[in-house]
Order: sequence, then C-alpha cells, then structure tokens
Amino acid sequence: MTQIFNSELEVNLRILSILAVVRDSVSLDYITTMDLFTTYGKNYKFTEENLHGDSSYNFSEIASRRTLVNRSLKSLVTKGLVKAEKSSNGFYYSINEDGKNICNALDTDYHRKYSETVKIIIQKTHGLSDAQLVRYATKQSINKE
Repeated sequence: MTQIFNSELEVNLRILSILAVVRDSVSLDYITTMDLFTTYGKNYKFTEENLHGDSSYNFSEIASRRTLVNRSLKSLVTKGLVKAEKSSNGFYYSINEDGKNICNALDTDYHRKYSETVKIIIQKTHGLSDAQLVRYATKQSINKE
C-alpha cells in the first residue's frame, strides 16, 4: 500500500528542511518534535493550520514519528547528506553541504510552507530543552485523547 504521508522520501526531505533551518547539531528528539509540531502546528497551538490537515490521529503519532525520523536519519547519514556526531547524550545531527544543496533545489509550495513553519516553531520553542519539547508533545496528546 502506498503511503500518502510519511513516506521515507517525504520524511527525509522534511528532516533536511529542519536541519537546514536549525543550522546546529540537534538530537533525534528535537528533530522528531519539530517535525510533529510543524506538520500539526495548529493542534499543538503553534500555528493557525495543520500542514497535514486536521486529524485526531496525530496525537498518537509521537512514538511512531520518532521511529520514522530515526530510520530516516540513518538513511540520510548513509547517503552522506547528514552528519552524525556522538556525544555523552547520544547522537546529534547536522546537515552538510550535499544536504543543503538538495534543500536549495526544492521548489514547491509545500517545502516553502514547511520551512517557514519550522522557523515559527523554532521561535516559539526557543530555550526549551529536548526533554521539555517531548513533555509538551506528550502532554498535548494526553489532553486531546
């Protein structure tokens, strides 16, 4: 069965977009929450709309989204588009020049909207730790179920 959302290619491109906007090394949890908040910004009270439409199922996506993002990060590192650095707190990921070149070549309304929404989410969550971001995502999902 073909997936409408969250295919490997789509998740790869979204991760590259997040890393291109962030410009720092970030964790799996950071990338996962940024992607979740960006695709469902309205439900998490960050934006006026959900890029993937309105659905109550998105609140059950946290664990599955983390698995998808982790799989995609491994793929992107293997393809030489993302750099992984090991630290005492786990792996941190950053985009490299090849990854940036792919992002720069993307010219779709969705990519532009996604990237702009990532910027909004980053501004609104500035100063929160990875653990705080995960707690917020989890709290919102519990409040909606």
